[in-house]
Amino acid sequence: QYMHEGEQVPADWKSDRAHPLEIVKELRNAVDDHVTVTCDIGSHAIWMSRYFRSYEPLTLMISNGMQTLGVALPWAIGASLVKPGEKVVSVSGDGGFLFSAMELETAVRLKAPIVHIVWNDSTYDMVAFQQLKKYNRTS
Repeated sequence: QYMHEGEQVPADWKSDRAHPLEIVKELRNAVDDHVTVTCDIGSHAIWMSRYFRSYEPLTLMISNGMQTLGVALPWAIGASLVKPGEKVVSVSGDGGFLFSAMELETAVRLKAPIVHIVWNDSTYDMVAFQQLKKYNRTS
């Protein structure tokens, strides 16, 4: 089970975009317990940290506390080198992806078996939270 009882998409969700819980659920259902998942920092990392269940050691890498934006893809490349032939999934936000998009060339050149997911919410969401708190608006 990927979430605890009662942790479901809110009934009043009215966006045309998938709710973050749906994304986490679909990803968890798509990978087995031995797939390495790397995750960038951003609002998506909060959802991944809270709801993505990891059952094997060293299979979920999240940069908690260090706040290193753009690390998901380079970490995934590193994981593919450490575990040759193993599947690796990399998850970054649209902002974090801008920091390391050029590493797609490295992944292709190394023939790394990586699936990279860009969690696109069309905003620098973590920055927006801080702006709202401080200035009551976003830029």
